[in-house]
Amino acid sequence: MAKIFSCSERNIQYFLARIKQKGIELSERSQGGDTPPKEPPSHPKRLHGQMFSVKILYYGPYYRKVRDRGNIELFGDFKVHLHKASITLYCLRDFVAGTAIEAHKDSLEWLVKTLSFLERRWHIMLLKDGYQNIKECRAHYAEMQNELGRHASEHHDRLNLKAKEDNKVWLSTDRSFSFDELETLHPHTARHDMDEVVYPWLTRLRSDPFSFEKMIYIQEGLQSNVSQIISIMQQLARLFGEAARPAQPAGPPADSAHIPDYIG
Repeated sequence: MAKIFSCSERNIQYFLARIKQKGIELSERSQGGDTPPKEPPSHPKRLHGQMFSVKILYYGPYYRKVRDRGNIELFGDFKVHLHKASITLYCLRDFVAGTAIEAHKDSLEWLVKTLSFLERRWHIMLLKDGYQNIKECRAHYAEMQNELGRHASEHHDRLNLKAKEDNKVWLSTDRSFSFDELETLHPHTARHDMDEVVYPWLTRLRSDPFSFEKMIYIQEGLQSNVSQIISIMQQLARLFGEAARPAQPAGPPADSAHIPDYIG
C-alpha cells in the first residue's frame, strides 16, 4: 500500500489506525456465512486544525492559582490557553472518517471528554445542557488522495479560492503526511463546504468517463505547457466555486439545523 500511494509505511499506518473504525466494519454473521469487511473509503476526510473557545461557567480560587503558575497547559491532544473567564483549546490530533460530519462528531466526543477532565482537575464548570458556551472557531476538512491536490503538487502549484462574502480562503490544495489533499477551511462553512459542495462536485467528476483528471493527462500527453494546464485547472476550479458555492451568509451555514448545539 505504501508503494501504491508513494509514501512511507509509517504514514500509512498512521492513517489506517484512524480510518479503521469508520472505514472497516464487520457485519453480523448471516446464514450464508461471514460478510466480508467493508472497503475503507477511497477518499477519506481528515479533520484537523480545530480551535475551540469555551466560556467558564464557574471558577474558584484554585483556578486562579493555576493561572498564576502559567496560562498555557498541555493535556493529551489539546493545547489549552487559560483566560480569566474562558479557555481556548487547540486540538493537536486529526480525525479521519468517511465524511466531514462523521469526523466532526468524533472530534466533539473527544472534546467533551477533555472538558470533563478539566472540570475535575481545575475545579471549574465548563459543561451544561445545550453547550451554548462552547464555540468552534476554526476547523479544516481535507479530502485525502485527491486528484486535484495531486496535480497541483506535481506541478509545484497551490490552489486558493476565496469566498465572495468575506474574501477569506474557503478551498485550497495541500500535501500533508505524503497525501495530496483538497481542503475546505472557511471558519464558518468548512464542514458544509466539504460535504455539501466539494464532495458532490467531485463525485460527478469521478463518475464522468471524460473526467477532469483524464483531461489533464490528455493535455500532458500532447505536451501542453505546464503553466497552461495549471491555468486551465484554476479557471475550472474558479468556475466550479462560483457555480457550486454561491455567496454564504456571514455567520454559520443556512442548514444549521444539522449542526450540534455546541457549535456556537
